[in-house]
Amino acid sequence: MDVNEKIVECWLNNCKEMFTMSDVVYDKYFSAIDLLAVSLKGESGIEVWDIEVKFKSRMTISDTDNRQNGYRYIRQQLVSDDRDKRVREIVASSDCEIKKVLITTRHFLSRKKATYWEERFRKDGITLYFFDDIIVELREHAKGLNKSNDDILQVLRLLDHLSI
Repeated sequence: MDVNEKIVECWLNNCKEMFTMSDVVYDKYFSAIDLLAVSLKGESGIEVWDIEVKFKSRMTISDTDNRQNGYRYIRQQLVSDDRDKRVREIVASSDCEIKKVLITTRHFLSRKKATYWEERFRKDGITLYFFDDIIVELREHAKGLNKSNDDILQVLRLLDHLSI
């Protein structure tokens, strides 16, 4: 798990009160779900998020690229039947809804076409969250803590204490 995924996992565990698994292999090519998150507080009793994390500070999404920065690649990765099958095996439920989530930077969607990309992901049933918002929420959460054993929350507490 890379540091970007650790930040997201910290947010899921502490701000969203979700249990998580990372790097869940789902096919014979060793493709992996970055994070799988489960909440027992959902309206239907269980809420499952299948999450891809893409922190991009220089690259922007492409409509024609079939590789990692391409829309088609990301979409195909998230809506894979093998992926859904593995999630259902883990949560032991064939009827729970699996929320497809992409966590990325606003920059990755490109300022000029952000609305276009947000709508396109929404139409494909993929929910977007942005690191900008996640960091703000985590920082607010960390401010209210007297101590933390979590490295990410502790760094945020230190930055707040130092007024950085």
